Amino acid sequence: MSSPEEHTLPPGHKIAGYTLVRFLGRGAMGEVYEAVWDVTGEHYALKLLSEEMMERQSAVERFQREAEIMAALDN
Repeated sequence: MSSPEEHTLPPGHKIAGYTLVRFLGRGAMGEVYEAVWDVTGEHYALKLLSEEMMERQSAVERFQREAEIMAALDN
């Protein structure tokens, strides 16, 4: 079994316009990081699906629904 930190990305890693600040935790679907959006400097929780979950259509659809719900809450 892998250690909890084995698959985490390091602080400073950039993904799609976000810079990772720190690892927050791991759940059934993947990992969550505190990240800063490079455009505005605002902080967000950035959830990344695991490779295993990316292969499951139902998990991808659930992730998309969660993203839509979170975006609606921000309005």
